[in-house]
Amino acid sequence: MDISTARKLKEKGNKLKRRRFLIFEPYYGEAAEKYKQAGNIALSQKDYGLAIECYLLEAKCHKHEKNDFDFVESQQNIAKCYALCGDDENFIKHTSLAINVLETMEEYSSIGNCYKNIADTYLNSNLNLAYDYYTKAAHYYEIKNMPTIANTCTMEKAKILVNLSKLKEAVELYDILASDSSPDYYFKSAICYLALRDYFKATDRLYNCNDTLRGKLLEKLLEAYKANNFKLFQLELLNYTRIGHFDNEDMLILAKIKQDIILNRLNVM
Repeated sequence: MDISTARKLKEKGNKLKRRRFLIFEPYYGEAAEKYKQAGNIALSQKDYGLAIECYLLEAKCHKHEKNDFDFVESQQNIAKCYALCGDDENFIKHTSLAINVLETMEEYSSIGNCYKNIADTYLNSNLNLAYDYYTKAAHYYEIKNMPTIANTCTMEKAKILVNLSKLKEAVELYDILASDSSPDYYFKSAICYLALRDYFKATDRLYNCNDTLRGKLLEKLLEAYKANNFKLFQLELLNYTRIGHFDNEDMLILAKIKQDIILNRLNVM
């Protein structure tokens, strides 16, 4: 199927929607189906402008018919097209329209998905807003007892806090994640405390992950930190990268610790 097919289907939808003979009402349901088919074809052909036009017409038909479920789907398709166009503002606008209806339907997991999608979009432009939307998403996932995906949102929130240099808040989330999911988060919690110059709390986290690869690394890093030995600290990190890797947030936290070690050495001198 090509764009010409999509345009023909759109026109059929227009005719069905305009149908007004005697006592007959327009065929909104059938018109919506034609618009949807046209939109799907246009989307597959990457004609996003036509796809958006068709999905908007479909949404209007569903709204007239008070068909909430299909109205939400059409709004999500519109949002998808805008996302593919790189139009974040309209993506968020139509995702929000879907959320408004989903709330009346009490479709909490779908609301969570919508909020998470908005949060993902804001990651590139506004970390504070991204944080807020991940918080909303996690809330709805928790209502539906979906801890795994709720923890994914909490993880993203922790990453944002690290990037905003809010390590005190980040470490609280890492502790929650460590108890709920992976011992690896005890390592993240420990290096956060070390960056906050709380050696004893960092040491406490060691007991929860000392049998893991990162736990063994943490033990060596704590020794180097206590000895104020920058070269040893750097060497242990280098050795670890031969068998493991650090994510961006690990690197930011570790850079803060290394900076503190250097400053401590200068103060001693």
